[in-house]
Amino acid sequence: MWYIAESKVHGNGVHASINIPKGTKVAAVATPNKWGYWSMTEFGSSVNHQKKGNCELRKEPDNSFWLYTTRDINKGVEFVSDYSQAPFPFNGSIQGFKEL
Repeated sequence: MWYIAESKVHGNGVHASINIPKGTKVAAVATPNKWGYWSMTEFGSSVNHQKKGNCELRKEPDNSFWLYTTRDINKGVEFVSDYSQAPFPFNGSIQGFKEL
């Protein structure tokens, strides 16, 4: 469903390997560990910031965080999310990201 490749936004990014409809639960961004913190997944550490993102981060009942699409995403398009709208502790810095 996804692959990591060079990004026009910042470094590497996560791209759709197939067409993905709006509302799809794509992949885990972070999962809880035994110390009460989150472990970032490879997918999660590669999602880049854009103010007009095409997906959003949601907290699941098991306290993991997953990325959901907020619109249809075509094959090859990068998954991007607005970091300023993400829940704590993922509402990080947006410095260094190029808005497209």
